[in-house]
Amino acid sequence: MQGVESQLGIARDDALPEVFWRQVMHDLKQQFPLTAISVYLVPPQEHTQFVQRQTVDIAFGLYTAEGIDANAANLAPVSMRLVAAPHHPLSRLPSVNRDDLAQYTQVCLTHVQDDKLISEALFSGNYLGLTMFEVIRDAVINATGWALLPYPLVKGALEAGTLCTLNHDLALDSHYYRYVESDNCGVVATALLNKVTHFWLR
Repeated sequence: MQGVESQLGIARDDALPEVFWRQVMHDLKQQFPLTAISVYLVPPQEHTQFVQRQTVDIAFGLYTAEGIDANAANLAPVSMRLVAAPHHPLSRLPSVNRDDLAQYTQVCLTHVQDDKLISEALFSGNYLGLTMFEVIRDAVINATGWALLPYPLVKGALEAGTLCTLNHDLALDSHYYRYVESDNCGVVATALLNKVTHFWLR
């Protein structure tokens, strides 16, 4: 009667720290104890199809400017960092360019498109494609390669010294945190959207 969903399906990537999502899910269940909530962790390139198929009600993720969808709405621009482990050869260079990066493995995001795995490699075919930003970050910490990652996700590792920012003058795509929602989102989805929006206003 009050528009509170009995079920809520959420698709999201992991561009925001897991500690944030754990707290948000806890708060939502406290506020709406009778709503069954399902969360599906999936790369952002697949979000729109999940909403269009009504598999989920709302989706959150990191998109490039070129990856904008008509149904997606911006929440905030996201600062990105080109990172490597402190003991990776790239971290020893005063600055890096495309040729430097192409010599080493890029750890990048992979998604499914037309039943094929597509990797978002920037400069070469030398990549390791993974479906989660946190797994990419951890592979970079392990010196498997370098990556372009959202600052909120690598902030702690940069401060702890387990990752280094690579100095570069490359023109990289602008990235935005966006959401895609179905036409019938109710009270719980709106509460979730408000919490995610608040993260970017802090």
